[in-house]
Amino acid sequence: MKRVSADQANLTIDIKLQKKDNQNISVESKISLVTYKGQSSILVVSRDITARKHAERILVESEAKYRTMIECLNEGIVITDLEDTILFANSPAADLLYKPIEKLVGYKAHEVIIPNGSYSKDFESRLQKRKQGISERYTEVIFNTDGNERVIEISAAPYKNAEGEVVGTVGAMYDITEQMKSQKEVIAAKEKFENLVLNAPVGIIRWLINERKYEFANREFERQSSMKLDEFTALTHSERLALIHPDDRVRATEVANEWIESGAYTPQVIQYRTFDKNGNIRWSNTYIYGERDSVSDELESITQISVDITELKAMQEALSIAQQEDFRRTVKNLQNLVVKMYRREDGEFVYSLREGKLANELTTTAVNGKTPKDLFGKDYETKTLPFLQRTFNGESVSFEAELPDGRYFFFTLEPLFENDLVQEIVGSAVEITNQKQIIKELHESENKFQTLTDVIPIGITQISHLLNGENIVDYVNPEFTRQSYYTLEKFIEKSKEKEWSFIHPDDKPMIIDALNQWHAGNRSEPFRSEYRFLRDDGKYIWLEVYLTNYEKSDGTIVGIQAGVDITQKKIVEQRLQHLASFPEQIPDPIIELSEDGTVTYLNPEAQNYFPTIAVSGFDHKVLSALPEKLQDIKSGEMSSYSIEIEYDSLYFEERVFYIAESNTFRVFLYDITDRKRNETELEKTLKKERELYSLKSRFLTTVSHEFRTPLTGIQISAEILSSHAAKMDFNQRINEITKIKDRVHDLTMLMNDFSMQSTIESIEDYYNPTTIHLSEISKILNTDVSNFIKSKFQTLVFNAAPTIPEIVGDERMLRQCLSNIILNASKYSANEKVIRVSIDVHESQWITIKIEDEGIGIPPDELHTLFTPFSRASNIGTRPGIGLGLSIAKDILEYHGGTLTVKSTLNVGSVFTILLPIPSTISRR
Repeated sequence: MKRVSADQANLTIDIKLQKKDNQNISVESKISLVTYKGQSSILVVSRDITARKHAERILVESEAKYRTMIECLNEGIVITDLEDTILFANSPAADLLYKPIEKLVGYKAHEVIIPNGSYSKDFESRLQKRKQGISERYTEVIFNTDGNERVIEISAAPYKNAEGEVVGTVGAMYDITEQMKSQKEVIAAKEKFENLVLNAPVGIIRWLINERKYEFANREFERQSSMKLDEFTALTHSERLALIHPDDRVRATEVANEWIESGAYTPQVIQYRTFDKNGNIRWSNTYIYGERDSVSDELESITQISVDITELKAMQEALSIAQQEDFRRTVKNLQNLVVKMYRREDGEFVYSLREGKLANELTTTAVNGKTPKDLFGKDYETKTLPFLQRTFNGESVSFEAELPDGRYFFFTLEPLFENDLVQEIVGSAVEITNQKQIIKELHESENKFQTLTDVIPIGITQISHLLNGENIVDYVNPEFTRQSYYTLEKFIEKSKEKEWSFIHPDDKPMIIDALNQWHAGNRSEPFRSEYRFLRDDGKYIWLEVYLTNYEKSDGTIVGIQAGVDITQKKIVEQRLQHLASFPEQIPDPIIELSEDGTVTYLNPEAQNYFPTIAVSGFDHKVLSALPEKLQDIKSGEMSSYSIEIEYDSLYFEERVFYIAESNTFRVFLYDITDRKRNETELEKTLKKERELYSLKSRFLTTVSHEFRTPLTGIQISAEILSSHAAKMDFNQRINEITKIKDRVHDLTMLMNDFSMQSTIESIEDYYNPTTIHLSEISKILNTDVSNFIKSKFQTLVFNAAPTIPEIVGDERMLRQCLSNIILNASKYSANEKVIRVSIDVHESQWITIKIEDEGIGIPPDELHTLFTPFSRASNIGTRPGIGLGLSIAKDILEYHGGTLTVKSTLNVGSVFTILLPIPSTISRR
């Protein structure tokens, strides 16, 4: 016995004693100092605590198993006390925090988790929440020694003792670095798009129809209107209408109303003028389109996109003024005549410009707004009208015309295009009255010829070709000098150089060949050609050349050449050719076809993508959707038609437009394969993330529920034994201890399931193959599951074929697999039902094991998810379970080269069929 001093009064000690029957017991003795019959005495009160000690030992063992289970989890688990000191941390937590466990346990959690060791007031707040029993979820950023960043999500909950008091915090940590990275990328992409819209160089405003309000306006819209969105929204409908120029208001309103009445299915384009807040006029090309509800197809909103073309209009106006004023002053003193005409609303061709020395008194002031018939009579108009019509149809036209006063003019007319339509025509004319007279008199008087050519606005050269083969330049007129910068002396020197040196090398072969043919002919008509001429300043100009010859009496051939500078005309032609080559150069397929499906044009990209489309027409997949749409596009009911199509594993956005001038339809195809694939991949990624999040949520819910139930049972039985063991008889104590053992068994089974599921990916590390006879496993299985089956008064029937070949596998794994299936059959069958297990040989290659029950069955639409981890049928009611047994069984069997399938009928029962290969059929791993 211990010696008890006065300062040890009321001492409680635990001792072990041995009874007479040699049985060891644990005794709790309470020692007190008392006065008995006037003397100081020691009072010892002892009680048997053997059962309590046993229960405590079981609880310690249970806690060790619980800690082992937590260690197997993928999530980091940390338990702290109310002072934020870490009491426990598993290996995943140590990995997440970049620290060994010994550097975690005993340390303050905030010193470990908060970067740089700085203390966060958030932790004080969180500790207070935990003391109040409040759970929460938050994120922290962790840095390793190399500075690499890791984002973890922490789910923190109060940790309570047996009395229900909060004694600390339990936290589950998840690595969400990749998830946050993906979220940031999505947010960045969204912000980039929103920033693009906000800062787009076009005005954008959106109207919500049902809410009758403007939802959004970007900076460019506010710049164009000189108003913020709230200012614009505050305007009444009448005030907003007043912002449209009076000359455009009715037309713009009618177009918008017609577009809405037609359903607003296709974008509408309107060009009109508006006033900003300061009263300034702005021109804009406005595109409006409607967004519809994907289910009801009702119009939800209208978006307006305005392109500010004020500067363009100002430039056009300035150009028009320049053409009407500056250009007028420029051409006023030219030797030729310059005219400009437009077509009135009644279809008549009228003058807007007529200047030059040849205009005489009929200058712009006198002719503005008048027709050729008004000025020169019906007969003249009849002669010139066909040429005017051809020019307004887009042709470049040259012709001679005689005015009523007897003068002859040589006209060159060019169309001026705007938005692919001829709005005006411009022309120049030279008077050829004298030229005609000169041609008649050239044979009579060279002096008279030279006098006349000095003033003619056409470059004239005269070259004598002597009989000895020498060529001599006799004369160049002033217009030729103006065109070429050559005086007579310089041109004589130039002509002595290598023949044809003043003709562009690319044009020289063509000119020589044409001249040879002309000389070989009868030369009754002047020779005509166009080529590039090298001026004295080293630059080339385009000349339209007319050449004629006559022979002198001495046999000398005199060549007279008249040249017109057509450089500007060629520049216009080259621009038109460049525009015409656009479809050939664009890297997108372009197709033109007639209304009956005949393909009239394919650019190179279209020929490359669709080599057979010219023959197939509407039968080709790319064009098959068009026949029913073409008439609507042509009639104007649809401004264009757009559709997405798939062809040969590629995706295209197909847009169709009607070309009225040629009565054809132009189809543009834009390759959007990468965009579609990115959308598909993004959708797959989002779906996978949703499934992962759902699986984690389901896992946490299952763990929380399934572990809480047996732990609660253990706690209740332990409290009963702790408080009432002395009053309970032996059977009652044994009953409570049995309950604790059963709950510990349940926890052990759950832990085994979790352990097996967490290591199933590395099952090969645990695979220990031996030769197995299934009849022996059947006996062991009967022992494993008999207690549970007997508790439900059920019957387990084994039926095996007389001869069952041995198999190769891991006996422990197969036992667990078969136990899981049989216990499932028992769990979901009512009391007193029969469970049948049959073993047979199938086709000499497989051993077949069937487990049949008479249970509740499985809903047909849930069979496909039956073997998914944590999956449980919707008709199980309150039956316990975590949904891992069948998943583990299927993985084990598949690793053994076998299969697991199920057939089930609701309220009738289920049949699970296992196929295991006989050793000769097992493939070498």
